[in-house]
Amino acid sequence: MGIVKVIHGMMVVCGLSYMMYGSVWNLLSIYLHNPLTFYVDTTHLHWNTTFPAISVCQVENSETIAEASKEYFGADRDPLVDSLITDIVFYGGTCYSCEECLSGGSLGPSLDCATLRNFSQLVRRHRAPCDQLITGCQWQRESFDCCRLFHPLNTEFGRCYSVNAANFYGSPSTGRPSKLVSNRATGPGKLRFRVLEDVQLYLHDEFSVPHAFVDRSLRETVLWGMRKEIAVRVIEMENKGTVQELPIWRRNCRFPWEVVGGGKHP
Repeated sequence: MGIVKVIHGMMVVCGLSYMMYGSVWNLLSIYLHNPLTFYVDTTHLHWNTTFPAISVCQVENSETIAEASKEYFGADRDPLVDSLITDIVFYGGTCYSCEECLSGGSLGPSLDCATLRNFSQLVRRHRAPCDQLITGCQWQRESFDCCRLFHPLNTEFGRCYSVNAANFYGSPSTGRPSKLVSNRATGPGKLRFRVLEDVQLYLHDEFSVPHAFVDRSLRETVLWGMRKEIAVRVIEMENKGTVQELPIWRRNCRFPWEVVGGGKHP
């Protein structure tokens, strides 16, 4: 019986030692490779929740392009002109019709590409400015001038118009709402507006710019005459001051000032 007790005691000690070793190793591994911890702060009821950034980008509309082309290039223009304008003004990564402007193009001799060299002029002619694109803006049912809130934003799709709480400074004297935040006093933020052209609408954080690989759940195509209501749940994240002391490879994310090619590096 004595030997059995000794063996049993040794097995218990070995088992506890193994469990303790596993726990210590697990904690050490978490500290070395994943030192960030997320937790819920119960003071969130007293926070101001920032409204997400919204960017509105006009998309191509063959009818409006044809009307503008008829005004500037005439009714008897080469049909390829409309395709060229579409590929240039609403650039989507390719411009197959531009090959016709090369000397080897099948329609090159009949097409005067010199009239299409001024890209900035083409964009001004065929893309709607803010006051012809967005109207009827309301924040929390309070009307305001849309173009004082939506600012031009250059993207890979061309010029869009974006409202961003990070770059927003409102006051009664400027004709803009004072804050784009939601809290217990204001209730959920509601931004309403109408679009006068077909657009692509992007939801994103205040530090990013819309791009071609935005998640489908964060973009909506809104055609003229459509009515859409989008409900968004915003989760605010606050970083402790010591997080930026960790190297980038450990936290697996970057702060806005840690730009690739400049600023801080790991």
